[in-house]
Amino acid sequence: MKQKIGSGDDGHTDLHSGRRIPKNHDLIQAIGNADQLGAMLGMVLAQKLKKETRMILESMSHMVYDIGAEIASEGKYFAENISDEETEKMTRWIEHIDHGLQPIGTFIVSSGVISSEWLHLARSITRRLERSLVVLLKEGALRKGIFAFINRFSRLLFSLARFEAEKKGKKTIFWEKKKRIPVIEEKRSSS
Repeated sequence: MKQKIGSGDDGHTDLHSGRRIPKNHDLIQAIGNADQLGAMLGMVLAQKLKKETRMILESMSHMVYDIGAEIASEGKYFAENISDEETEKMTRWIEHIDHGLQPIGTFIVSSGVISSEWLHLARSITRRLERSLVVLLKEGALRKGIFAFINRFSRLLFSLARFEAEKKGKKTIFWEKKKRIPVIEEKRSSS
């Protein structure tokens, strides 16, 4: 397929369906968020990861592009691999991973483990994709199964981020309410 060069210079883009829409359209926002998530998963996969994390993310990176393709095709392409069965598999992975992690009862803060932090960033991009899909879901332009799949994926990324940190020796750091910046202890000069 030959790529057009410059056809978007007027602020519009072509969908796979052939329809031309403004680049700030809700569909393009969702497709762009899926694209950014795919790129971020590539960044995560470039890190040193535990075997389970890598195995899951290698599949998910393809599935995210299937979701983008289905959104862009406006119903002409059906990503049959984005199903209730796959969402249920993620649920089972979450339960499996969480079973071995320290229980949490409040927000957690960054652990400082690079692979974990990349996963948290991927999770936040997944949440943005999820928010952009709400509009499409309400308009009937999105299958409910895709929305559930993305919702579960963000939760799976949360579990994987914690898993990466804990398996690399970092305990979960819980949010402390009203924490303050430490005071600088100034040394007095002796005169």
